[in-house]
Amino acid sequence: VGEGSLVKIKFDVVAMTTDSTTFEFITLRFNLGNVPVVTQCGCLKTLLSYSISGGVKYFNNSAGVGDVRLNYISELGITDTIGEYNLRGLIPGNYIITPGKVNVAQEGAISSFDAVQILRHNVGLITLDSMQQKAADVSGNTQIEAYDAALVLRYRVGIIQHFPVGDWTFMPESKSYTPLDEDKLNEDYVGILYGDVNGSWSSKEMLVAKDKNTIDVFITDTCSENGTEILIPIQVSNLTNDSIVSADIELTYDSTILKGVTAQVTDITTGMMIVSNEISKGRFLISLAGTEPVEGGGNFVMVKFKVDSSAREGDSCVIELKKSDYNFDGAIVDVSLRHSLFRVKKAGVNENKLPLKTEMGLSSSNPFIGQCNIWYSIVSPAYVNLSIYNYVGQLVRELVSGDYGQGNYKIIWNGKDNFGKRVASGIYFCKLKVKDKCLINKIVYVK
Repeated sequence: VGEGSLVKIKFDVVAMTTDSTTFEFITLRFNLGNVPVVTQCGCLKTLLSYSISGGVKYFNNSAGVGDVRLNYISELGITDTIGEYNLRGLIPGNYIITPGKVNVAQEGAISSFDAVQILRHNVGLITLDSMQQKAADVSGNTQIEAYDAALVLRYRVGIIQHFPVGDWTFMPESKSYTPLDEDKLNEDYVGILYGDVNGSWSSKEMLVAKDKNTIDVFITDTCSENGTEILIPIQVSNLTNDSIVSADIELTYDSTILKGVTAQVTDITTGMMIVSNEISKGRFLISLAGTEPVEGGGNFVMVKFKVDSSAREGDSCVIELKKSDYNFDGAIVDVSLRHSLFRVKKAGVNENKLPLKTEMGLSSSNPFIGQCNIWYSIVSPAYVNLSIYNYVGQLVRELVSGDYGQGNYKIIWNGKDNFGKRVASGIYFCKLKVKDKCLINKIVYVK
């Protein structure tokens, strides 16, 4: 009962272009043939059609960009895993093909060093090429400014999930075929991930700086009362021969005891742009970037924590340096990480006692195997140098060099020299120089 399609028949069209055929009803019978039927024949004509094919490559390394949507009229095509596409069966007419990409960017492609490149371009230290400038203009105002660098850092620590201008752009932004009257081959596009000024997307591994010292990054053990705010320094040593222009740092801790509030620069990182964010409970991200390298040792970043008011006296947690990438002109410098223990103390009790004299000692066995723990106390703010020498007085490793305030500090020597090579077993001397005072401890290293 009713009207409409009675049945649908699927055919494979095997004719040449512009061929045609007529559909005729030879027999049509309903029931016993007592239902009157009026038939009407139809015609099928094969139409001319073309294809457009090409690929999408990344601007810096020519890697294929997959999952790019190529939009035309109400249809779309998608590039495969190696960035190639083929749009078939397009009848003659006018087409505008517009590429777009909506999936998330590759993890780790955008770093604080991209912000460094933006800042350097902005002040004339370097000149980004046209593709890099396109990647740097994350605000979309056609100008490369410090604001773009700030947006990159905010993206890096998770304050924003997308840039104002979007995630991806392509060159050209679209291609027109008016009309499409033949097959089009090698219709290629270049993909650019916004924010990836350094072109790290799809790289298999990060470049590691050669002939650079291992940087010691550490947080000293500390304590505070519940309900209070406390500034805890992330300290570095051995930066004398390593010029650092950016850093990406991740901390983890027990969120029932601590809450990350903010991070701020110190004397040695003054002039660097810094952004921080507690991206989730118990996880705190910090990114820094600057135009000029920083050197020396001491407090690199100060992190402000809030001690939970419900934390009880004696509660403790580890503040773990989960990740700490220090960048030397685009290459990651090797780092040695050491975590700290935070403990909730009783109100009114000064457990973080300030030292009354400058001294130094070992908190590990002597002779030692592998690494030794060196502690030192500074009675008043001063320039501090702590270095390891061999038995003939030659410098082996500089561990600390920079301005330090009054306090108690710890550092680890891992038995390597300034070039990252393991030293021979034998007698060494640890020398601490503070103002006009010099302290020397003999240590014995055993492999």
